[in-house]
Amino acid sequence: MKKFFKTLLILLGTVIVLAGLLAAFISFWSIPSFPVEKKEITVTLTPARVEQETKLAPMICKNCHYNSETKKFTGREMTEAPQFGKIYSWNITHDSVAGIGKWTD
Repeated sequence: MKKFFKTLLILLGTVIVLAGLLAAFISFWSIPSFPVEKKEITVTLTPARVEQETKLAPMICKNCHYNSETKKFTGREMTEAPQFGKIYSWNITHDSVAGIGKWTD
């Protein structure tokens, strides 16, 4: 029985030493970072895109952002997750003050 515990202790010590060496390696050489290229994206407003948006918004965005009191995508209180306290979804209308009207592509 002593031999089992001795072997277990040696194995556990080896794992701890290897984890320490890995942590030291990461802290000295760090995680590599790569330059990020900024790409300019422009979206043109066409009747086909507007039609597609009117189909997609009710399917994707309505569950969280549609307010049944205002009948618009003005955001609402998310009562489905009370364990996180009071949380509200964003106003995704084109209003330049309360919504996302000032956002760019």
